[in-house]
Amino acid sequence: MSAMTNSSFYQGKRRQDDRMIRILSLANGLVAISVLSAWTVVSILLAEPVTWATHAPLSIGSRPDVTDYPFVLLWLGPCIGMAVSWLANKSGIRGVAYAALWVPLGLLIIVVLWFNFAPMYLR
Repeated sequence: MSAMTNSSFYQGKRRQDDRMIRILSLANGLVAISVLSAWTVVSILLAEPVTWATHAPLSIGSRPDVTDYPFVLLWLGPCIGMAVSWLANKSGIRGVAYAALWVPLGLLIIVVLWFNFAPMYLR
């Protein structure tokens, strides 16, 4: 029998489990795609909290221009987060990769939760 040599894509490096990065990237991608393609439906949940947080009008139902101020935050933030995360993950800086994915999602979650639930507790 001849000796078989195993070649690996990782070239002796330990393969890092990046399932959480993939899940967070998928969540960011879904937010960006749904804001761009289904704004009429998504605006029911996001338009009022984002208008309240940014003090800039964002219409419910009618799709604003892609480059309008609060609207651009909703789709460009997750896209930039995914790009920075990919670069940081390829560079081996996993903390930055996680942070770049959590910041856009976290800000959106905080704004929506604060807008919907804070008035109940501040009465």
